[in-house]
Amino acid sequence: METNQTPQINRDLIKSAGENLKWIGYLIFLNVLISGLIYFSISESRDIEEIKGLTKIWSYISFFSVVVMGILFIYSGKNLIDSFSQPNENYGKLNKSTFLEEGESTSEGMYFETECFPNGKIKIKKSFNKEGLKHGVWEHYLKDGTLDLKELYENGNWVRNKR
Repeated sequence: METNQTPQINRDLIKSAGENLKWIGYLIFLNVLISGLIYFSISESRDIEEIKGLTKIWSYISFFSVVVMGILFIYSGKNLIDSFSQPNENYGKLNKSTFLEEGESTSEGMYFETECFPNGKIKIKKSFNKEGLKHGVWEHYLKDGTLDLKELYENGNWVRNKR
């Protein structure tokens, strides 16, 4: 038996926050690109009505992208905070759970998924209980196909790692 050393971290929420931050970066790049194009168009124009129209378009685009970036930023922060604040009932307790050895069977109602790298090698072997919660051993592999890490989950709660 051993004790847990780290509290549960919800990796799905962290991944979601990272995706949101990636979209914020894309929106910033797009906003700068459109601003440059509109500035270039305005600097070449001598027609005051055309300049007013381009400025109006630019202000709408900028306002919209800033609102979307703000929403994504707030949602990312919420996901990061939630990923650490979810309770882990097993933190600091002794675990009696063991990792399944190769060839051992699991309880009925379990289902499995496999995620692969672009090169076709297995990235993660996942297992879930009948309610769809992480349950059992999750195996993480390196790009070359070697086993990197095993994690044990019980009914959606992280229990421990094993290298």
